[in-house]
Formats: sequence, structure tokens, C-alpha cells
Amino acid sequence: MALEDFLGKTSEIKIIDFLSGNGDINYNQSEISECTGLSRTTINHKIPFLIYNGILEIKETKGNVNYYQLKDNKIIKGLIGSVFANSFFIAEQDGEYNEILNNIKQDVGPIVYEEINCFYYSEDTSMHVVEDTKKFWNKEEREWPTIPFSSMYSEDMSKFAVSA
Repeated sequence: MALEDFLGKTSEIKIIDFLSGNGDINYNQSEISECTGLSRTTINHKIPFLIYNGILEIKETKGNVNYYQLKDNKIIKGLIGSVFANSFFIAEQDGEYNEILNNIKQDVGPIVYEEINCFYYSEDTSMHVVEDTKKFWNKEEREWPTIPFSSMYSEDMSKFAVSA
């Protein structure tokens, strides 16, 4: 059992899973790339984020090459602990994995496209609260339609506007 078994197969999760399975060894970016199947560019892009968030640390430097390891902190212990907790949770389930998952998917049901009233983020303006504005998900373009700023802004909504 690994994090990606229940949290998904993101680049960050793959890096964490790999390093948690090899805790005593320090790896450079090329080695992490080779062992995870992720590109060196992806590894190079994700490592600063993981260091900033307390997941990785530079354990040693040889020449101009850094070697990384998971930090020994509560965050990592919690992540690794979640793997064990999930394993016990799954073991307690009655039935086969696929059968349980299919039942859950049936309970969740299909995607329903309906009228939605919510916060709206426009590319050309700051965030504005849109109340009673009818928007529909564009299935073909898979995006929300753009609503002109002038059509959704009124005097009494001015107190809800957030400046950039």
C-alpha cells in the first residue's frame, strides 16, 4: 500500500512514495526521475514546492548536485501513518474491492449539469460575488461562460467586490 493507492498518482505523491520506500538513501534529481518515471523537468519543478511545504530536505551536496530525503517531521509521519491507517480501513471492508467501488460509484451517481449560483472568477477582473446569475457549464468547451463585468456588478453588490 502506498499514498498513490488512495490519494492518486500525482507527481508529488510519486516522489513521496518513492522516497518513503527508500528512507535511508539520499537521491539526486536524476535518480528520483529515473526511479519514479517522471521527467527531470517535473522533478526539478516539484522539489522546491516539496521543500517549502516541509516534505523534502537537501540532505547533502556533492559538487553542484543536491541529494534529497524526506524530512523527519510530523508531516511525513502523518503521511506515512495515513498509509497504514488506510490499509487497516480497507482490510475492514466487507467484499471485493471492485464490487465495493462499483457500489460507491453507483451511490455517487452520474455528473448532473444544473443551474449553479456561486463565486465567479473572471480573467479580466478581480473576484466578484454573483448572486442569482444563471450560468450553465459548457459541456463542449468544458468551461464556464464568461460573464461581462458590467452585467454582474450593481451598486448594492459593490461591498462584495474584492480589489486585485
